[in-house]
Amino acid sequence: MNLRIITISLIAISVMLSPSVTAQLIPDNIQRFQNDSKGDIQNRRQDIFSGNRVRSIYYNTGEIAQWPYAPSMEWPKGSGHEYVDGLTFMVGAHMKAPGSGQNIHLLETQYREEMSKDPVTGQIWGFEPIAGYNGLTINSIARSNDKSTWPAQWPTALNLGADYDGHWYGYFGKDDFKADYESFYVMDDSKDQKFTRPPYSFYPLASDSTRGGLGLRVEVRMLQWQQFAGTRHCVHQL
Repeated sequence: MNLRIITISLIAISVMLSPSVTAQLIPDNIQRFQNDSKGDIQNRRQDIFSGNRVRSIYYNTGEIAQWPYAPSMEWPKGSGHEYVDGLTFMVGAHMKAPGSGQNIHLLETQYREEMSKDPVTGQIWGFEPIAGYNGLTINSIARSNDKSTWPAQWPTALNLGADYDGHWYGYFGKDDFKADYESFYVMDDSKDQKFTRPPYSFYPLASDSTRGGLGLRVEVRMLQWQQFAGTRHCVHQL
């Protein structure tokens, strides 16, 4: 099995609270990211990628494969041989809570089990997908080979302009289909309220008491070719 079939690479972590590491993000971009709608469990979607010899179910929460649901990293495609229980995306951080001065550790992810939940509301504390990045009338993640999965207008956070309306927002450019399969979605960790409450009182954005977690907004692309496939995450800390 080709070990390069799925490659997960962290393209950029942009800490918007620290100007020294945000030179690539101008203030207008930062504000657009902050103005984007927040992630919500109601926006969850799933799909199956099959652009090369590997086929698998995946979700717009950062999770790839979910055994025993098929296909879960099936190789070769159509064989029924599955190799993965589940993969997911994680970002961790260590800091001092402003309310108590205690050291706290945040790990942002989303997985089908072992997730922390709000003891009052039952809300899962983790990444959730942001609305507006797929077709409104279809229960699918936006993908390059099906126009019905694309939004009529891409959210303003992407700063694409009207010329992208009705067109594919590809990694290589508008309506550029170099990959045999490409998908795109966006998620954030705003629902993680674990450390926002007393005694910790930690908010990634002091001006936004509705946003928890680490203030992360993650743009995720999955690209597959017949010879090589990859998954790319672009992370912005709000």
